[in-house]
Amino acid sequence: RRGAVALDGELARRARSGPATPALGPVEQELVAKFEAWGLEPPRPREVAAAVGRAEAAIKPALDRLLAARVLVKIKPDYYLASAVVDALRARLIAHLDAHGEITPQQWKELTATSRKFSIPLAEHFDAEKLTLRVGDIRRRR
Repeated sequence: RRGAVALDGELARRARSGPATPALGPVEQELVAKFEAWGLEPPRPREVAAAVGRAEAAIKPALDRLLAARVLVKIKPDYYLASAVVDALRARLIAHLDAHGEITPQQWKELTATSRKFSIPLAEHFDAEKLTLRVGDIRRRR
């Protein structure tokens, strides 16, 4: 197909036979496994090196590569999650919104099973994605 184009988010690229998947090195593979295991409450990026027992100099570039490859998602500057974890939470949120039409702060806290330290940035992330809209204290699907 000459000139075929594929959309990847807001970016257009030349179409390929399959999705582009980055080749992950051993450090990146270890980090992905750890972030998936940590779920919604991972250590801060600067604490990740100690948590995995590696040098900070090796971890920072690996985190940057995982963010660029969209294997990790930056929720806020010091809060990264595995994309699979965010996708699973997004699916649970959509199911809740489809069933109830809205979600209260208490329901959100129960859905995420996290403290306010994590639940508020997560709610704001889905607002920024335009999945939810904050109306007073509740959130509705856009």
